[in-house]
This record gives sequence, C-alpha cells and structure tokens, in this order.
Amino acid sequence: MQSRKSIQNLRREYKLNKLSEETVLKNPFSQFQKWFNELLNLDLIEPNAMILATADNNAKASARVVLLKG
Repeated sequence: MQSRKSIQNLRREYKLNKLSEETVLKNPFSQFQKWFNELLNLDLIEPNAMILATADNNAKASARVVLLKG
C-alpha cells in the first residue's frame, strides 16, 4: 500500500535569520552577497536559481525563473 503524505506534514520550519530594518545591511549588493553565501552553505541543487519579477509601464507584473550567472 502506498503511503500518502499529508499537506500539513510538508510544512518546514524556517529558522534562518529574520529580515528587519535593524538587521538588514544598508548596501543592497552586500545584503544579496550575504544571502547568496548563506545559500551556498546549504548544499542546495541550484542555489543560483531565483525568481525575477518585473512590471511594465501599465503595472502588469511578470515573473520568471532565471539562473544567476557570473
């Protein structure tokens, strides 16, 4: 018999640092580098995969998955 996972059991506890005005770095590039370095230490399959969201002049939003390349 195949066991089924409950949706409630798929919930993960996220225990990384919280984002707040007191802890965020003033330089957004430095903040991104800090986050990216944390991801590299998590042994993820593709830590450079991310969602890029933009909006056009009519406020129509668009989002796509991209891979950050050097």
